[in-house]
Amino acid sequence: MSSNPPRLLRAMAEQAAKHPRIEAALMATLRAELPDLMEQLLSEMFRGEKLSLYALKNPEEKQARNRRIMASAAAGIPQALIAERESVSERHVRRVVKKMQAVLSE
Repeated sequence: MSSNPPRLLRAMAEQAAKHPRIEAALMATLRAELPDLMEQLLSEMFRGEKLSLYALKNPEEKQARNRRIMASAAAGIPQALIAERESVSERHVRRVVKKMQAVLSE
């Protein structure tokens, strides 16, 4: 055993950081926290300006978002408001609504 506890602790921490469970936990945390943090930092950097960033979503998130868009449109909510709420373009809302109408008319 090393006679230098800080060096031993550093070595253990480095090994622990490489462990698959730690890597998975860190990646999950980054995925969950980093987008909001980046949005906050960009908002602070570009105060008063409207920024629109596109982030790829996994298929389940896209389906859930599109279902919310369809439900909102069916409830009569204006497309511009839906687009703003869901952080998508009005054009995307129109595409989702058109797709919904095509499915319903079959």
